Amino acid sequence: MQPPLTKDYFSLFGLPIDFHIDDEELTARYREMQSAVHPDRYASAAAQEQRISLQMAARINEAYETLRHPMSRIRYMLELKGVDPRQADSSPDPAFLARQIEWRETLEEIRESGDPGHGLAALSEEAGACIATLLEKVAAELKDDARLSSALTHFLELQYYYRLLEEARDIEDMLEQGGPGRT
Repeated sequence: MQPPLTKDYFSLFGLPIDFHIDDEELTARYREMQSAVHPDRYASAAAQEQRISLQMAARINEAYETLRHPMSRIRYMLELKGVDPRQADSSPDPAFLARQIEWRETLEEIRESGDPGHGLAALSEEAGACIATLLEKVAAELKDDARLSSALTHFLELQYYYRLLEEARDIEDMLEQGGPGRT
């Protein structure tokens, strides 16, 4: 048993380095690999084999969790190309920021009124559409090293949209459970 600790996550699963991955294929390969290296299979093995099994299982889990979520996959792909999103200038475009502020104000009005009729569904739908559009842009940009700066900018914007969508879902849950008020 040789630990795949030096392979990138895509190579570990035998996948091309690409944003678009087949979720079912990823999950099938994950299960197959975990089955082969699961520490329970090495319970009676030598201590070194047990340790290697544990390291491999942890690496496979980490790789799977990273690749199965679009945002962590983008972050990982940027890092593979030498771009650290944590070191990026996170100053959004003023027009983008103004739109985010407007949406946050709408969310606050909905939260305070307790009335999702103020546009919660429309806001969630619009944010979801923006996410889908940006994911496709980032997928294309990650294929071209000359466009990594743009991919990073769109990645940062995606973080805003996902937080907005999460907040909208929290408000929806709050309204379903008891009406207006602060969460």
